[in-house]
Amino acid sequence: MCAIVLSCTDKDEEIRWVEPGIYYVGKDLNSTNEARTRGITNDYLFDENYDYDYIYLHKISQNESLYIPVHDNCENTEGSPCKGFRYRIEVHEDQSATIIPLDGNGEVYGTKKLTLNKGEKCYFSSWKSDEWALPDNQIAEGSWANDPMNETYYFYYRDKNINQEIYRSGNAENYIDLDLDDLRTNGDLFLTRACAGFGAVGLLYDKTKLNTDYGFPLYTMSEEDFKNVMEDDFKDWYIKIYLGGACFPDHYNIETGTASNEFPNGYYSSGPVDKFENGDIVGQEFLPFSQSTYGSISSRYQGFGYLSQIENLIFSPVNGGNVYIYILIKHWLGEEGTTPTTEWLTSDIGALQTTLGAGSNTTPLNSHTYTLGVVIDINEFKKAWENAGGDEAQQAAEDAVSGSTSTTRSLSGTTVREVTIPGAKVIYDVY
Repeated sequence: MCAIVLSCTDKDEEIRWVEPGIYYVGKDLNSTNEARTRGITNDYLFDENYDYDYIYLHKISQNESLYIPVHDNCENTEGSPCKGFRYRIEVHEDQSATIIPLDGNGEVYGTKKLTLNKGEKCYFSSWKSDEWALPDNQIAEGSWANDPMNETYYFYYRDKNINQEIYRSGNAENYIDLDLDDLRTNGDLFLTRACAGFGAVGLLYDKTKLNTDYGFPLYTMSEEDFKNVMEDDFKDWYIKIYLGGACFPDHYNIETGTASNEFPNGYYSSGPVDKFENGDIVGQEFLPFSQSTYGSISSRYQGFGYLSQIENLIFSPVNGGNVYIYILIKHWLGEEGTTPTTEWLTSDIGALQTTLGAGSNTTPLNSHTYTLGVVIDINEFKKAWENAGGDEAQQAAEDAVSGSTSTTRSLSGTTVREVTIPGAKVIYDVY
């Protein structure tokens, strides 16, 4: 969904003429909310909020930008504050122009200015430069090998300072460049996202526990239900979800909307929300099962596994390639009362893996959000776990990787047990 901004300007207000060729311009963004949602509503939609307190004016084809502060501009018809920004633009006789940022009081902000020559265009963005790129510390050293396909993969870590919402002047999936007439006119600025948002889901539910008392199908599962089937507490089960493939670039040009890959076939993984919110670079670790509910009014699934929180989505530009989803599950077999080591949490060895995607209908686009993954009947999962050797096979793989005869590998090249689980419901929800 595009972030079509909302106006709160008094439409009767004319452009303030100070002297010939000089304009004082106000651009409106949107109504602000008290809650900072990182741009996502509870329905996993991109919201209509501009969350940053700055915006950049970029000069097309020059890799030059101007910082402009964003402030509470005015009140809308409901009395709520409305975000916006102001600048002074002087149009010269030769049709060049000089743009100077203003603060919330209409005073000149800073000392920098931007000059546009006759006919030059520009665009607004929340990103400082034309190029978005993953830095070296977000790309794992060395490629992954996926036998027997013999392809090369890379793991991308997440950093909230890089994997953030990117706004650009435009509408829906279309980028719009602005000319001088656009710049010297008060009013609305329309923005879209130059990125997509991704949530992951991997839940075990019980298809025998159907409740229709709420007016819609709800599959329920308690902690006791889980333990009765899996013969252990849900807290001893761990999950990791990889999302990626050709869809994620490590370089993206926000001006032109073109992407490139120095390290192709990159994958992000689910990660702990607390580390991400605290600014840690996260990824590639198994997370303990938790109870969650996912679905719509047509069907809802309460179960155990992983569901991305709103604050923990993956933000990245996409390039039109397909996306694959890998679900990996492990069972902690340590003594009662012990917890997994960091080495165990970051290793795929011995995990049960199921692979989803790709195809023409799994091609994510910028300006949309997605929830990707699977919900699996716990009884079918139990059969798949046991048919793949159960706890003993996982332990054997962990104890003696070199002695394993399995040819199935995870993206990281380690030994896993690949399965196809009957009746698994693939989730590919687009918002």
